[in-house]
Amino acid sequence: MGIVFNIQKCSIHDGPGIRTLVFLKGCPLKCTWCSNPESQGTTPEIASFHKRCIGCRACQKNCPERAIVQDGPLFRIDASLCSNCLKCAELCYADSKQVVGKEMTTTEVMAEVVKDRTFYKHSGGGVTFSMGSILLPASSSVSGPGRSTRSRPSMMSWRPSIRR
Repeated sequence: MGIVFNIQKCSIHDGPGIRTLVFLKGCPLKCTWCSNPESQGTTPEIASFHKRCIGCRACQKNCPERAIVQDGPLFRIDASLCSNCLKCAELCYADSKQVVGKEMTTTEVMAEVVKDRTFYKHSGGGVTFSMGSILLPASSSVSGPGRSTRSRPSMMSWRPSIRR
């Protein structure tokens, strides 16, 4: 099992052909130039989109830690109080608070990936597992490409988040 924060379909820039990118959480590198800083944590976490906040106070009223504080007309999370229970995201009507990361098994990930096998077949594409979780112990990430289901795409690759 592992924490997946995005499955992006129809990518053409991360390997040959049409590809599905599976972005995993858990990169220990913490590079300042990281294009996906939401990938760095190893657990699901809250992302705040302040411009979407409608001021309904649902998050503030239901936060068991009282970590939602008013900042002008908007509401933000005080990280020093937050226990990462994710309730604020579950209750946010406007999606200004969203959970980044979902625990998925290899079978669940591959069930999503094989939906596009026709595109892989005709374009020479496949799936790319991306982010730095390859640097973590095996139990912390989705099992690698060799551990996929029988209906696996014809071409798989593993790309850490290191870019030059």
